[in-house]
Amino acid sequence: MKTLTLNIGGMHCASCAANIGIALKRDPAIESAEVNVTTEKAHIKYNENDIDQKTIEKIIVDTGYQVISDDGKMSDHK
Repeated sequence: MKTLTLNIGGMHCASCAANIGIALKRDPAIESAEVNVTTEKAHIKYNENDIDQKTIEKIIVDTGYQVISDDGKMSDHK
């Protein structure tokens, strides 16, 4: 298992965080996803043999939110 922490943009409330968590947990390769609206971060534990970071980021973007790199750039996974 591998752990990943991502900065998330576009969340406004607890429902936003819940929506991202639900979308991530739908993938069987993701063991856990904790999304915090206050810190704007997602902590994800996943099987790196079955899914990669780019695919995880695409799930978040497809849910309607942004993944923001540490230097402030938004990820675009269309």
